[in-house]
Amino acid sequence: MTIGERYYETEEEHITVKVIAENFDSDPDVFISKTNPEPTSSLDSDFYCEREGSETCIIHNGEFEVGDTLYIGVKCDRECQYKLRVWFTSEIDLVETSRAQKRFDAYST
Repeated sequence: MTIGERYYETEEEHITVKVIAENFDSDPDVFISKTNPEPTSSLDSDFYCEREGSETCIIHNGEFEVGDTLYIGVKCDRECQYKLRVWFTSEIDLVETSRAQKRFDAYST
């Protein structure tokens, strides 16, 4: 994925990489590198997420710029099915006085 001016308009947004497990026992992990075209572990990646189940990795503004190429690898320890989504996002300040649910591409947080 190469970061282009067309999509990265304000230069204040973060990159969100989300891998969504499609099966209950799926456990996809995400590895992102600026230099390695095939990242498969935390040792050969600049950013990574390795929790159980679906993953969400945030690459903060300032850690990338227009023209950078990010190589994204997804690794499963066993056979798994997943969806991969990448988008630019801004920070949202949530007020603590009430509960709220925010929707991100049909998934809630």
